[in-house]
Amino acid sequence: MVFLYRALFCTLNLLLVGCALAPLTSGAPARPVGAGQWETTVQWTGYTDASGNYIGFPLGKVRYGADENTTLSLTTEMRTLGLGLHHAYWKSAAGTGFASVEAGAAWLAGGFSFFAGHSVSAKWGNWEPFLGIQFYLLNLRPGTYDASYFKGNPASHFPFVTANLGTRYWVREDISVGLHGNILFHAGSVRFVNSFLHSLSFNFAF
Repeated sequence: MVFLYRALFCTLNLLLVGCALAPLTSGAPARPVGAGQWETTVQWTGYTDASGNYIGFPLGKVRYGADENTTLSLTTEMRTLGLGLHHAYWKSAAGTGFASVEAGAAWLAGGFSFFAGHSVSAKWGNWEPFLGIQFYLLNLRPGTYDASYFKGNPASHFPFVTANLGTRYWVREDISVGLHGNILFHAGSVRFVNSFLHSLSFNFAF
């Protein structure tokens, strides 16, 4: 239990830092966490800016199994807070493949933004690869967003799509290490300094 408390404390510590990009870096298996179960994630995400400088930031995520197929999530860093609902609607007969839908809202850059998506995943031994796509309706208020990442003249609301591909490796039943990448497809007058974000995560289930 001491280990689990430390993992949760480490995740909550990420409230103190960030750069308002957390909602754009989603990526997780479609498999639900299970009724009454918790999962906490510590993640580091990075990208290279136009000058070739590496930019990185941490974030934290907590997921809770409302029932066997439905998972609630909270994602945060200092400038954002996202709430999500994840529902697994299909499970393979062997119990190794899953498909799910998700939806939620995030406080980002001075306003509420919304997202919905779909993901699939499989668990083969210790490996758990996943693939997902999300649609965002982003609300960026002038002067409140990270101008070092968002370029152009954002409208009050603009849509864009992200795709993510990654995997987790379960070191043991309750600890995994994950790697995933996000590709952002811009829309309208908005551009991104780098449309590819990569993430490393440590995940603790209990």
